[in-house]
Amino acid sequence: MLPQWFLVEAAYLIGHDVSIPIVIKWLKGIPDSWFELIEATSQDIERIAQILEQYADSKVNFVDASAMAIAERLDISTILTIERRDFSIFRLRYCLNYQTLCCYPESPQGLS
Repeated sequence: MLPQWFLVEAAYLIGHDVSIPIVIKWLKGIPDSWFELIEATSQDIERIAQILEQYADSKVNFVDASAMAIAERLDISTILTIERRDFSIFRLRYCLNYQTLCCYPESPQGLS
């Protein structure tokens, strides 16, 4: 699953750190990838607000909170992320043990 809001954050980071042509290439590949774009529901929005409030001191960001809320709704227990920090402090409501897979290239050029 790929929360649609992730596209905004990822496109910004890739465009800023690598280049806009790479963003375009990445976006064009998403429809044919194994990623399923997921929209947030009204319940997800409420849960995102709860997560942001609960973890306010940790400065969990909106995109990560949305991934957490959607993972809870869809009973997903494995999360692929480039930012392990937010997910390492979070506890899913339904699952005491979930797995984060951290995937980050050694340099932005590794995305090309």
